[in-house]
Amino acid sequence: MSYLKKLKSVQKNARLYLMSNLLAAIGFSIFFVIFNIYLRKIGISTTHIGMINAAFPWGLAFFIFISGIISDNIGRKKSFILGIWIETIMLLLLILTKNPYLMMGAAFFQGMGSSFFIVSEAPFLTESSSSFERTHLFSFSFSALIIGDFIGSLLSGFLPGILSKSEIIGMKYTLFTGIIILFASSFFLYQLNENWQKTKKKINFNMLFEPFKTLKKDYKKLKIVIIFAVTNLMLGAGAGLVIPFFNLYFKDKFQLPISSIGIIFSIGSIVTATGTLIAPVVKERFGAIKAIVLMQALSLPFILVLAFTKKTYLAITSYFTRGALMNAAVPINQNTYMELVPEDIKASAVSLTEMSWNISWGIAASISGILIGRFGYTLPILLMFVFYFSGVLFFYINMRNYKIIDEKRS
Repeated sequence: MSYLKKLKSVQKNARLYLMSNLLAAIGFSIFFVIFNIYLRKIGISTTHIGMINAAFPWGLAFFIFISGIISDNIGRKKSFILGIWIETIMLLLLILTKNPYLMMGAAFFQGMGSSFFIVSEAPFLTESSSSFERTHLFSFSFSALIIGDFIGSLLSGFLPGILSKSEIIGMKYTLFTGIIILFASSFFLYQLNENWQKTKKKINFNMLFEPFKTLKKDYKKLKIVIIFAVTNLMLGAGAGLVIPFFNLYFKDKFQLPISSIGIIFSIGSIVTATGTLIAPVVKERFGAIKAIVLMQALSLPFILVLAFTKKTYLAITSYFTRGALMNAAVPINQNTYMELVPEDIKASAVSLTEMSWNISWGIAASISGILIGRFGYTLPILLMFVFYFSGVLFFYINMRNYKIIDEKRS
């Protein structure tokens, strides 16, 4: 009841955004659960699928600083709407062409559209809430994504068979359905009543170096940013090798139908969300740094199971468990990072770690497409294990002596 009361007390602007977020999550999930499978069906090679998957994070990393400056100049409402339009057009192009190079370009600029949401969401939610409701509002936003992901993943498994007797046509109609739902989410954005003050920022690539101008005066703070960026570089590489291909992994290795893959992905989103609930308990018991390392390290054996198992139930269980443990560490990781970097460069510091994650993800995804085409899934998954293990070990070695302000004192 407490959460329901909090939700009812949320300002109109925030409620509109949450509804938009929910619809957008449904649309995206419907699209991307079957997109790789659709590409395979129309004859796109695994190498090209990897490059198409890589183009999105490259576009996101390339535009994220520029999008942040644009958002500060045109406002959050216009940024959200611009992002929706760009993503809608690019997703349409992805399914209207069979040229893999046009698809790469579309995916790259889709990353631009997505970057507007990444840089605008937190400022908008902060500007649209009081300190009393802010924590709950961020939780509601995360919940909207999880619920949308669950609904979209579930629908994606059944819609192709419902919309057409032809598997390819059914998948294409399903992709169109996801795009329509995504675009429909902009209906709520147009109703936002934004009270926004324009900043004096100009688009200037030299702004990329501003955080370092601040950090060079404090080596310890600079070291923190470097540690988190390098860790993200390693983890992003590991993730990019396998995560974009999980739908093909279940399709190719275990010959699962699209309906089953949709169910697996929908359950996975709920398991992942549930996994985040254990994070505060683990943090309370072990402290922030050890909690991050512990949960990430516990996920590593399940990567090895994914690499070698021939049992469908073991692969599905390991998929759920790995995702839950890795993602459970994310909120603690983010809070820890924000505790340790200077107040005036928090946004820039986050952008730098986001860039390191997306760049390495993109490179790894493009390489993995080649590896899967030649060697199957075992080698990329083993490389994922190596990168994850290296990232977790690097983080622990460099962060084990840091004390976080909000940790429980013994």
